[in-house]
Amino acid sequence: MIFLKKESAVLILLLLLNSVLIAQNFTQNVRGKITDAQSGAEIPGVMVQLLEGDSSNVVLSDVFGNYKLQNVPIGRVDILFMMTGFDPVYRRNLIVASGKELILNIKLEESVNDIQVVEINVKSNQLKPNNKSAVNSTVNLNPQQTQKFAGTLMDVSRMAANYAGIVPSGDQRNDIIVRGNSPLGIVWRLEGVNIPNPNHFGSQGASGGPISILNNNNLSSSDFMTGAFPAEYGNGTSGAFDLKMRNGNNERVEYTGMVGFNGFELGIEGPFSKKSKASYMINYRYSTLGVFDALGISFGFPAIPQYQDVAFKINMPTKGKLGQFQLFGIGGISYIELLDSEKEEGEWTFTSSGTDVTFGTDIGVIGFNHKKFITKKSFWSNTISLSGNRNDISSDTVPIDNTLETFTTYLNESVQTNYSWNSVFNCKFNAKHTSKIGLITDYIDVDFSEKFYSNIFSNWLPIIDFKGGTTLFQAYAQHRYKPTDKILMNGGVHYQRLVLNGSDIIEPRASIKYELTKKQSVSLASGLHSQMHPLRVYLLETNYDDGTSVKTNRNLDFTKSIHVVLGYDHMLSSNIRFKTETYYQSIYDTPVENGTFFSIANAGADFIFEDTDSLVNSGTGTNMGIEFTFEKIFSKNYYYLINASFYDSKYVGGDGVERNTAFNGNYTFNTLGGYEFKISKKMVLTLDFKFAASGGKRYLRFDLDESIERNRAVFDNSSVYELKFDDYYRLDMKAGFRMNTKKVTHLFAFDVQNITNRQNIFREVFDAGIGQIKQEYQLGFFPVFLYKISF
Repeated sequence: MIFLKKESAVLILLLLLNSVLIAQNFTQNVRGKITDAQSGAEIPGVMVQLLEGDSSNVVLSDVFGNYKLQNVPIGRVDILFMMTGFDPVYRRNLIVASGKELILNIKLEESVNDIQVVEINVKSNQLKPNNKSAVNSTVNLNPQQTQKFAGTLMDVSRMAANYAGIVPSGDQRNDIIVRGNSPLGIVWRLEGVNIPNPNHFGSQGASGGPISILNNNNLSSSDFMTGAFPAEYGNGTSGAFDLKMRNGNNERVEYTGMVGFNGFELGIEGPFSKKSKASYMINYRYSTLGVFDALGISFGFPAIPQYQDVAFKINMPTKGKLGQFQLFGIGGISYIELLDSEKEEGEWTFTSSGTDVTFGTDIGVIGFNHKKFITKKSFWSNTISLSGNRNDISSDTVPIDNTLETFTTYLNESVQTNYSWNSVFNCKFNAKHTSKIGLITDYIDVDFSEKFYSNIFSNWLPIIDFKGGTTLFQAYAQHRYKPTDKILMNGGVHYQRLVLNGSDIIEPRASIKYELTKKQSVSLASGLHSQMHPLRVYLLETNYDDGTSVKTNRNLDFTKSIHVVLGYDHMLSSNIRFKTETYYQSIYDTPVENGTFFSIANAGADFIFEDTDSLVNSGTGTNMGIEFTFEKIFSKNYYYLINASFYDSKYVGGDGVERNTAFNGNYTFNTLGGYEFKISKKMVLTLDFKFAASGGKRYLRFDLDESIERNRAVFDNSSVYELKFDDYYRLDMKAGFRMNTKKVTHLFAFDVQNITNRQNIFREVFDAGIGQIKQEYQLGFFPVFLYKISF
């Protein structure tokens, strides 16, 4: 009897322990919507199978294309999506966390031929871009994949800079140089509409800044194109960001909190009601760099930037024939004081020696989209948006002997507002043929007031003084033809017209991709691309001795560039990919100054945009190179990305002499990798690294004697961009810890940039106070801590 009681007690205890252990096996939902890659139509009846653990976890998508996998164990999982008549999609090593549902939207591509054997390891790899018409020179930026990279600071531009052919312009900013082109050639597109420079402290006309307003927590899978892009992308000559914001969770409320280098951040998302499928998502961030400064950590410049930003998206699907409505937006304000008069010995500012600058910028974008299916295979999408940016800049000259007060010599109070309409009609005729036509209209309203104080005239003279507006029209048509599953052809045309001066151009685009085997393919893409210049360039005033001024740049034509890209892609295994691309770009009609080496092709080489009037469209240039990439998708607890680019970038200025561009570093090399140590089902330790090397930055040499005599910087024009600084090297390391509790996910990360504290030269400056040339360096040893909580 006593034995039975003891046996019963032990049995009860084991049952209790077992129930506790089972309760601690946390699970989460994985759900989303499945649509046709070409028509956007919802696909019912798709088999969705979890390939990890319980292989019986299989569901079918409903009549609206929605699916839900329930009780998915937390950790990394593989999911297969299959449907008769469509190429299967295989998503590998997805992170399922307890704090948030994994929302995974899938696009299936209809097969031209009947599928007899499912090739999930090769044809359905997850490296393909969102835009199925981009056959090469396109990187898919998946936040879940790219946020692992060391040294990116959760910045989409810095993430893109890890790939072949892309070089960051410097550690302090996120401007990127694509295949030797100026950073000004980048197109920024959010939710299908063109947007201004989405960065804090970004000047008008620039494409980057120190801190991105775009938040990686709000973005979904997006594309970045580095050349020969399809006809739907215009007004860009080097690259295009096609960014998408994710929808908020439409079934339950979820929260995100984060603190780190970029600031304090709070986010909330959820449904408007339990009965509604509409959802919202909003995220707010406020800078906390002052805390780092108080701890004695330098972030590369002797000033504390103050900024805050917000991002939101509202998704409102409707029943019946009304279609889908979306409201989205981003906004940010920023302010900084760069005071040369207060800097300590050895410190540097973005400004010239002997200058105090206050710099304030604002940016905002708000858009409203309506998408309606006309038939089961065609839709019409219309987006209206309002975007703008403001610069408020003043510059004071600091006397060398510090015996006099500073006096203001430059003022810039400029506002640019864009009113945009983007209309797209897309029709999939069948598995072989899909067409898309679109119209993009941007009315640009500006109020530019920029002036400097002239000691000669003892008066203020205008640099830009304009209030008014102009319109940029863009239209395109493109057709996708896939005669077999092995061949894909795209053809299209893009038209662009600037009302300000009547400039217009027709740009043909074409591409083809051929699958040699199920693992290998070759591709060829070519096209003519053009870009209007920053509006401030057209509005610059040429001041004459009689006190009058004329806008001598007003009639400048677009810069034009012919791209040709040849690519080869080989999936060496289900996880490892080799890719190589070689390219040639012929650039013409670049604005230059007659009789000098100046060309707008070098704009963006420094933080200061050089204003030059009386420009003409007679400049030319060439970019050519070859790129190699080895990439292992995360599997067996590790990943790596190795790429090398070798290139040559030349330009011809207004004096007819061919020279290196300011961006001709000749090579770049990146090695990234990481490993995950699974401590338990709920805890993971991650280690990631990045090593980057590139050719040294080209620079203009000072004429020291002339500079001393004139008490200002004077350059030696006999060796323009012939000299380079020492090659750039940087090693970054990141350690992370991810922990799941019942309904909360914690992420801790410690990211150390330039762990060896290498002194990479950024630029040379002439210090008039001591009559010497000094070197200023890029970011040194820089540790960054991040904590993120999701629940």
